[in-house]
Amino acid sequence: MEQAKAQLLLASKEIAGITEVKERNRIAREIHDSVGHNLAGIFIQLQAAQKIHVKDENKAMSIVKTSIDGLANTIELLRDTVHNIKPRESLGADYFQGIIENYQFCPVELQMSGDFNSVPSAHLELLSATIKEALTNTARYSQATMVEIKIDVNPVYTRLSVKDNGIGSANIKEGLGLSGMKERTRNLGGSFSFHSQDGFMIVCVIPRQKGGEMFEGTYRG
Repeated sequence: MEQAKAQLLLASKEIAGITEVKERNRIAREIHDSVGHNLAGIFIQLQAAQKIHVKDENKAMSIVKTSIDGLANTIELLRDTVHNIKPRESLGADYFQGIIENYQFCPVELQMSGDFNSVPSAHLELLSATIKEALTNTARYSQATMVEIKIDVNPVYTRLSVKDNGIGSANIKEGLGLSGMKERTRNLGGSFSFHSQDGFMIVCVIPRQKGGEMFEGTYRG
C-alpha cells in the first residue's frame, strides 16, 4: 500500500510538472503571437516616424500618437494574457478582416470562402495566430508590396494560405515564428508547409474530422 501510494504521488507530481510546462509554453506562444505581433508593428511605425519627422513633422507626430495608443492596448493585452483572461472579441470572418485593417506595411487582399460559423474555435485561434505571425514576418523581412491571404472552409478541412510578392529567401531559417506555426498546426492533426519562390508563402491545412490527419509534403504551388 505504501509503495502504491508513493508511486501515485510521484505520478501526480510528474503530471503536475508536465501541465505546468505546457501552460508556460502556451503563455509564451500567446505572448509571442499577440503581444509580439503588436510590438513589431509599433516598432515599424516608429521607424517610419523617425525617417519622415524632418520632412513632415505633423505626420511623424501623428504616427507617434498612434504608436502610443497601440502600446497602451498592448499593455492591456499583456495583462489579460498573464492573467489567463480570454479575449473579449469573438473570432470569425469579421475578426480576420480586423487584423487586415490594422496591418499598415502594405496592401493585403483577403479572400474567404465557406461557413465560418461551423469552424471549431481551435481552428479559428490557429488561423488568427498564423495570420498575425505571417504578416509580422512580411513586414520585417519581405520588402513586399502586396500580400494575398486565402481561407477556405469546407466539411473536410480548413485551409489557410498567405503569400507575399517580396524578395523571398534562398536559405530560410526556421525560427520561433515558423516553428511555432508548424507545432500548433501539427497539434491539431494538420500540415504546415512553406516555400520562397516568387516571394514567400505558407500553407496551413487542418482536418475537420476528429482524428483525421493531413500528412505533410513538399508544397508544389
